[in-house]
Amino acid sequence: MLKKYGSGYFCVKDNSPKMHTIWKGWIGEPRQRDEAGKSQSKDIQSLKRNTHYLALGEALLGAGEVIGFGLTASNFVSHGQRLNRVESIASAINARSPLGFVCPECLQPLQDLLGSFCGDCGATIDWTQRGPTREPTGKLCPHCSYPAGLAQRFCTQCGKALSIPSSANSSLRLIPVHSWSLP
Repeated sequence: MLKKYGSGYFCVKDNSPKMHTIWKGWIGEPRQRDEAGKSQSKDIQSLKRNTHYLALGEALLGAGEVIGFGLTASNFVSHGQRLNRVESIASAINARSPLGFVCPECLQPLQDLLGSFCGDCGATIDWTQRGPTREPTGKLCPHCSYPAGLAQRFCTQCGKALSIPSSANSSLRLIPVHSWSLP
């Protein structure tokens, strides 16, 4: 066995009828036993050191992820606050002087600068190409409570039909639309 496998710790077991140990022990020179033990001890110490380095690396990666996610979340909050300010400013400017954008479907002036749907026909407004306008009236959508213009038939936020006004409060209204052109 020494010639075939070299020196080392061996165990001879019998498998029938049950497994039991017949013999176990060291084969080879005693000094080789000490050298093998030292070598194994060095290998184990190296593995322990590598494990500690890996654990430290994992902890640092976890801390980096937590910090990164926190910074990303605060960045999104900051951008959300900025967008809310822009929406408020755009609504206030548009309330004083409507910008005159029209619906691409029905060609009626849009009632809401920030709405997602046309107030006259309910068509979806594609924000990549144009923007709507709105005039403050105090009227609210019965479905989502979003402000609506007096002449609107569809909500510019949810796209659902607004209640049909009675003949007592319906009147013809002219909405000032300024034509804008680039010089």
